[in-house]
Amino acid sequence: MADPNIHCGKCGSGISAEEKFKKLKTGKILRYVYYHCNHSADRYCTEKTIREEELLEQLMLLIDKIDIDEIEAKEKIQEEINKYKQFSYAVLGRETEFDKKTIEADLRNYIKHVLRTGTKDQKREILDCLRSEVVVLDKRILLKN
Repeated sequence: MADPNIHCGKCGSGISAEEKFKKLKTGKILRYVYYHCNHSADRYCTEKTIREEELLEQLMLLIDKIDIDEIEAKEKIQEEINKYKQFSYAVLGRETEFDKKTIEADLRNYIKHVLRTGTKDQKREILDCLRSEVVVLDKRILLKN
């Protein structure tokens, strides 16, 4: 289950997600997802695994720092936000402002929401919208231009 949108910062290979389950004595099952280098460019790559929670937390911080102009499909994302706002107004009676600061915050929050709760395809689409490559290097998420 390789993710072509995230690469190893040490060797350039793709990053794969691996799902693990742990059954507790209580019967509860815990789910963990680890991301690791798939070693296609260097079978001896030493990049460590990173847990999904860590990866997402670091991506959220990057989204806060990224220049909104670095997002290629911001018009498409803005359309999705506008649909929600129209729904929110029609159903809940909430009216929202459309100033530049609000639009930027909405874009960032939408991207974060998709990264947290979206499907694999939705997440991949969001990562494709970034003009920079996402790499994992020393268990840190970086944007590489």
